[in-house]
Amino acid sequence: MAMHIFKNDFVIEIGSRDNPKIHSDVLCDKFIDDNTQRAGDVVKDRPIVEDDIEYLPFPDKCFDYAICSHVLEHAESPERMFKELMRISHRGYIEAPSEIAERLFGWPFHKWFINLLDNRLVLTRKNSEDSFGLFFHYLLAHDKYFLRLYGRYPQPLIQFHL
Repeated sequence: MAMHIFKNDFVIEIGSRDNPKIHSDVLCDKFIDDNTQRAGDVVKDRPIVEDDIEYLPFPDKCFDYAICSHVLEHAESPERMFKELMRISHRGYIEAPSEIAERLFGWPFHKWFINLLDNRLVLTRKNSEDSFGLFFHYLLAHDKYFLRLYGRYPQPLIQFHL
């Protein structure tokens, strides 16, 4: 995971959840106190803003770098989200579950399959029949061998994009 953040960069992290990156100066989440779509409580150890990534309350180019981890798959309008990220920051990093992960785990609140093809993000809207259900969630929670495998080889399940 190469983020190319410089020492003096002013960094916003959108969707920091319970594990914000050490480089983040400002955190942003749409629902700070609602864990319906995440595994744990939002960490509030630095300035935090509750707002929607598609309509951010920041001036143009006020951040040197934006980290957007596991938010794209929730976006109503990915195009609007990308425009906002490019508007508020000079550079950035996006991380999202791959289509493989989405089909295996089947998070019902995710709206998109995401793939990186020819160095371009390709999004396809999901429907409820596109996953295996909760079987792999069960394995993560109850099978130590599957948890070890997932922890050791997360790359097929996560897509990185700068």
